[in-house]
Amino acid sequence: MFRKSSFLSGAAIGLLAYLIFALVPSLVWGGYAGALLARGLSAAPASSTLTGQALTILGTVLGAAGACALFMAVGAAIGVGLSSAMNSLGRHPAQQGSSGRKP
Repeated sequence: MFRKSSFLSGAAIGLLAYLIFALVPSLVWGGYAGALLARGLSAAPASSTLTGQALTILGTVLGAAGACALFMAVGAAIGVGLSSAMNSLGRHPAQQGSSGRKP
């Protein structure tokens, strides 16, 4: 059964893992991709014009946002999976079919 709290807690753990492990690499590689994009569009080495700087910033932001979305989605999926696994392990066969009354 899908539980919103497990989904949100998994997404929060994924966001925390992103902030700890992947924020700096995603900013670096996103900036590098933006610089490559600026160099490819201008057919020259990336200069410090407004267009080159804007493309570098755009690449940095997209790299960070993409990595953050990936970490949150995987964290949410793991949270839901663990929640459903714990729910299935925590139920006893006697509790599933009984209404709580003694016969």
